[in-house]
Amino acid sequence: HNEIYIIDHSTTREEAKGHAGGRYGKGGDFLYRWGNPRSYGRGTREHHWLFGQHDAQWIADSLPGAGNLLLFNNGSNRLGELYSTIDEIVPPDNGTGTYPIDPGLRFQPELPVWMFTSTPRSGFYSARISGVQRLPNGNTLACEGNAGRFVEVNEDGEIVWLYRNPVNQSGPLEQGKMPSNVDVFRINRYPENYAAFVGRTLSPTGPIEVDASGYDCSKLSQSLQQTMDDVTLVTPNPASHWIQCQFDGEISIFTLRGEKIMETPVAKNAHVDISHLPASMYLIRCFPHGVAIPIHINMVKF
Repeated sequence: HNEIYIIDHSTTREEAKGHAGGRYGKGGDFLYRWGNPRSYGRGTREHHWLFGQHDAQWIADSLPGAGNLLLFNNGSNRLGELYSTIDEIVPPDNGTGTYPIDPGLRFQPELPVWMFTSTPRSGFYSARISGVQRLPNGNTLACEGNAGRFVEVNEDGEIVWLYRNPVNQSGPLEQGKMPSNVDVFRINRYPENYAAFVGRTLSPTGPIEVDASGYDCSKLSQSLQQTMDDVTLVTPNPASHWIQCQFDGEISIFTLRGEKIMETPVAKNAHVDISHLPASMYLIRCFPHGVAIPIHINMVKF
């Protein structure tokens, strides 16, 4: 039905069959419902807001936005472009645990008080599963379930942390490979002082990846730095239909989300076709023959 519901857990079985009784006097009726008023005969398609949502929850009293409702709005079966959002809504609680609604009208609010969506909107989408969590610093943690991608966003909608699940049913993946079948139902962040950690050793054991590189990108040799200063390794930049590499070796092209979308050997001064790539900013990882570690270049495709 693309809705969330608040119900009265205090009713007896008999009270739950009717419309009276329980702490709030409404028996088995919904105390509150939101997301698609057409399901109860009120509103139109433009009032349909939720699409396959998951992990609806009250924000805890100790956190920013306390008492509001937070959820992952999957966006599945949304008309037109498919994309997900994080929605925070303020239900019209009258202070007694009930939610007023005028006869013939819809439960309020009309719109979320806060929402996160990416740019482009389709860059944040999971048709199913997924979850959210409000953090003590006011940021919101989200699990983009189908992609196995975790993001922390601030109040302004900026992604301040991103992590991609590197494990599927076969175990850890090889570093640099495009993750597949890495679905995650939902995640939660726990502080170091979480009660379940008391008396336990929390020691990192290294990257959760196969053949993880041990190099430090900040420790370039002087000769390699000189090479980078003196030579433009990839031209033109910005580029439209092709790029030209000034070395023999290989390149890998990544989106800013860390997805490898292209990998190819290159010959010095040969053209590499990029006409199929959408206009965006990309990261090119260059592997010139004879160079110990890769060289990273930002490229604009227009």
